[in-house]
Amino acid sequence: MVTVTMDGMTRRLSYDWRAIRRLAKECGINILDGLEDDAARDPETLTALIWAGLIHEAPELALDDVNFQLAEVRALSEAVGEAITVAMDGADEETPDPIPLRPGTTGPRPSYGPQPGSNSAVGGGTSNG
Repeated sequence: MVTVTMDGMTRRLSYDWRAIRRLAKECGINILDGLEDDAARDPETLTALIWAGLIHEAPELALDDVNFQLAEVRALSEAVGEAITVAMDGADEETPDPIPLRPGTTGPRPSYGPQPGSNSAVGGGTSNG
């Protein structure tokens, strides 16, 4: 993740598989093919790249909700490139916040599949008989 300031707010850009898929599906941008050097000069492309980097924090975020000041364009463009590089290299050492189990709650991420030391094939529970 790469921390940026947008319109006075601190945000974290992160590109996971969901972000890559939504960027391709909803914006027609496939970052797995690489980006042109001047891609960040296009307002629509830069906005889409920033949007994709933010949806890990706010999955309901709409493309039109992404806003920033013109003076922030250069720093944001560089941050997008750095965040994509971090994601592709797997060098992200920051641990993301846990996903709430229900809206308005916090807690550990749900786990699926057998857990170490459990007899259950699903979810980590134990059988009583």
